[in-house]
Amino acid sequence: MIIRYSLINAIVLFNLAMVVVALLRHKTSYLARYTTTALMSLLLFGAIRIFIPISIPYVTFVVNSYDLFPYIESFLRLDVMPGNSRFELQNALLAIWIVGIVVAGLRTVQKIKLFRFIHKTYNVIDNMRESQMARNLNMKRVNITVSSDVSVPYVTGVLRAKIYLPPLVLTDSELEMILRHEYQHFKSGDALIKRFYLFLSIVFWWNPFTHIFLRDLDCLLEIRCDAAMSKNMTHDEKARYLRTLLSIYRRSSNGFESVGASTLFRTNNEKLIVQRFKLITSENKSFVRQFLSVMMVVFLFLASYMVIFQPFYPISPEYEGSVFAITPENSLIVLTAEGIYRIYIDGVFFGELTEITIPFDGLPIVDESR
Repeated sequence: MIIRYSLINAIVLFNLAMVVVALLRHKTSYLARYTTTALMSLLLFGAIRIFIPISIPYVTFVVNSYDLFPYIESFLRLDVMPGNSRFELQNALLAIWIVGIVVAGLRTVQKIKLFRFIHKTYNVIDNMRESQMARNLNMKRVNITVSSDVSVPYVTGVLRAKIYLPPLVLTDSELEMILRHEYQHFKSGDALIKRFYLFLSIVFWWNPFTHIFLRDLDCLLEIRCDAAMSKNMTHDEKARYLRTLLSIYRRSSNGFESVGASTLFRTNNEKLIVQRFKLITSENKSFVRQFLSVMMVVFLFLASYMVIFQPFYPISPEYEGSVFAITPENSLIVLTAEGIYRIYIDGVFFGELTEITIPFDGLPIVDESR
């Protein structure tokens, strides 16, 4: 059953995941040992946790919040429209949230349309050499555009790779490395990943962490692409790859970047370039460490469903003698042959239900319908 407190917990946990990823992304020693696998897994499972905010009967342990959650909830229930019709603050915030999603979504769509229009206005230069090189490298579903309007190599596209190159004088070795790098972004589905987290940034437009995180995501994907590229390279091939990166970096300048595009590098991020060089030449990578780190992420993901924080409201003294608790220890449900659920509390019949709902969803069921 979907529980709103499970969703709230999931949002908080996803924010913590983004903070952890942002901190570890800058730790070159960590990435050299564990690569980006665990960090990407943490982001993936964090997002899944948001879209599947469920509780598991007999497994989920509820931690009651006696002060913070009740205070927040009472604040959200404040009436912001005094009069006959009650309009709570939480409803006003929900309306603002929805309006913000629509506005952020429209702005993103407009930006994408603008980028597509600008791409169509590029001054295209002959790309026969580049296209032939792509065919020689057995690259499928790829279009290559060479233009003086492109400042740094980048790739877009989910179903078909669209590689954009500046008109630089490149050796065959440099051109091969650039094409392989950009095509690796396409094969890894980086454009789809960036669109997914762009969608999350639209939904949670009010959250500064999501917008800051998008920049770190670009860096993560570049580091992941380097790792895939250099995985089976010899020392000489790594040196050639690094010389290509350095050569293009020196000859490129800051320029227009497309939404959802994966660039060869960010020309305004020298620290990332240095970090990528160190990671490519690192020999500390271990499959066992990567596997264990991913298993730890999976464990944390599953554990997040076992504990849910929610507000607790103590019984007022004036009602204390007239109320009772419904718990799995003192209550049970009997399913009759007619398909009716009969509820018993301390052995005494309490009532009937046609379907099980809160607060009876966690009670043991005795099936007498057979």
